[in-house]
Amino acid sequence: MTKYMRPYAGWIALGIGCSAAEAIFELLIPLVMSDIVDVGIATGDQGYILRKGILMVVMAMVSLAFGLGAAACSATAGMGFGAGLRAAEYDHIQEYAFSNIEKFSTASLVTRLTNDVNNLQMTLMFGMRLLVRAPVMLVCALFLSIRISRQLSNVFLVALPLLAVSVALILSKASPLFRSMQEKTDALNLVVQEDLTGIRVVKSFVREDHEREKFAKRNQDLRSNAQRAFGMVVINMPIMMLIVYGTIIAVMWFGGQMVFAGSLEAGKLITFFTYITQIMISL
Repeated sequence: MTKYMRPYAGWIALGIGCSAAEAIFELLIPLVMSDIVDVGIATGDQGYILRKGILMVVMAMVSLAFGLGAAACSATAGMGFGAGLRAAEYDHIQEYAFSNIEKFSTASLVTRLTNDVNNLQMTLMFGMRLLVRAPVMLVCALFLSIRISRQLSNVFLVALPLLAVSVALILSKASPLFRSMQEKTDALNLVVQEDLTGIRVVKSFVREDHEREKFAKRNQDLRSNAQRAFGMVVINMPIMMLIVYGTIIAVMWFGGQMVFAGSLEAGKLITFFTYITQIMISL
């Protein structure tokens, strides 16, 4: 597949750079907010608050610009890669011998040309965003959190492994269901293709009811499998929220005591809350 990604290598590199820069600027904004709380509000310096507020707006606009650039680059590279791969698959199918045609069903080939290529180009598009943005945000947010308070960062020693294990268990259960869903999609496409190809025969022998039942059965199989697969995946969100809010409660408890004791500033505690969410969502 790298052969079909090579013409868009420039777009991919530019998109990766924009995604990383967007994440870095998003992580720097809470630090400015911390200065506003700890310095500007604490001393009542209106000029300082205004300067830092303008800086936050500028940083947000820069982050937005990088985000738009990453979206444009990923769309160009992903769709171009998909178009090239789809064209190459179609040309290759035209060269199939009869033995190949007997081995691969028409329905399976249709799925490869449509659904599979769509999945691959979406993987490239989101990979340029999430697979770059998430690690950068995770590592940088962890570094900044430890820099704010090494003692308070100990909560991640419990939260991060717990979240990682939960996600791994969910994906291990969901992956076989998604593979089965691919096979059931092929089976549904086969029924549709047979009905469209032999529509005159079906009508001549009055087999409409039989074909409806056959389609309904394949359609129901696909629906049931998809419900199980996506039902397993959506469990990830409530589990993640439970761990995230549990971590926030722990930070509020221990961080509040540190602020009361004077070992941590209030603005830095607010910034720490922001980094908690970014770290957990990135993971």
